[in-house]
Parts: sequence; C-alpha cells; structure tokens
Amino acid sequence: MLSHAQSEDISQEVMLKVIRSIDRFRGNSGFRAWSYTILLNTIRNELRRKRIVSLVSSGEPFTEATDGKVAPDFNSLQQESREQIASAIARLTDHQRTALVLIHIEGLTAAEVAQIEGCSVDSVYQRIAEAKRKLRNDASLRSLWLERG
Repeated sequence: MLSHAQSEDISQEVMLKVIRSIDRFRGNSGFRAWSYTILLNTIRNELRRKRIVSLVSSGEPFTEATDGKVAPDFNSLQQESREQIASAIARLTDHQRTALVLIHIEGLTAAEVAQIEGCSVDSVYQRIAEAKRKLRNDASLRSLWLERG
C-alpha cells in the first residue's frame, strides 16, 4: 500500500505532469479521463519501482457505534477486515483492480475507464465481473461474507 507521504508525492508529481503536458491535451476524451490516465500511469510506475501491490489504502473506520464512540475491539476488527479486503483486491490483475477501483471507489463511468485503459467498454465490464467473481470466491473473505449475513 502507499503511505500518506508517498500518496502526497505522487499527487504532486501528477499535477506537475498535467501542467507540463496540458498543451498535448486534445480534448478527444474528457479532461477527467486524460488526467486519470496520467495518474494511473504514475501510480503504476511507482508501484513497479517500489514493488507495492495495492492501490487501496486503509482509510478511516467504516462506521461508529450508536453513541458516537468506537470500541477498541471494533477498530481492530475493522482494521483486520480492511486488510483482508485490501489483500484480496491486491490479488486481482492490474486491469481488474484498476477497473474496480475507478468505477466503484472513484465513481468513473465504464466509458471513462475504457478511455483511460485504452480498451472497449465491454472489456471494462468483463474486468469488473471477473474481479467481483474472484472476490466472491476468495477464501480469505468468506468469514466477512458470513458475518454480514
């Protein structure tokens, strides 16, 4: 996973790349898709260089107790769940993980992801379907599915 400092460094690097290459932006795709392409290529290069396998960061706790306080054991369970999910997502192929993250976490459309990835919209849907199938069948996540009923 990327540390907070690594994420900040990548953000700055991406902004510089966008600014330096803005004259090459032709408008064939939206600015959002074009800039995400730069972001993904930068992240992939960093991940290859540092041999980091996940695009998913742990983030904050998912929910709080009804009284507004989070019990310590609840936090540790959440952390363990996040780690299991991140590990399962890291085992997806790069294309599956990218499509899953961009659509379900970043909120991009399949058409935007297809532009970024240089593939068809059908390929994006196939990648998402295969990623979901792999996650559903991942033995390390079975306990999470059972706990949630």
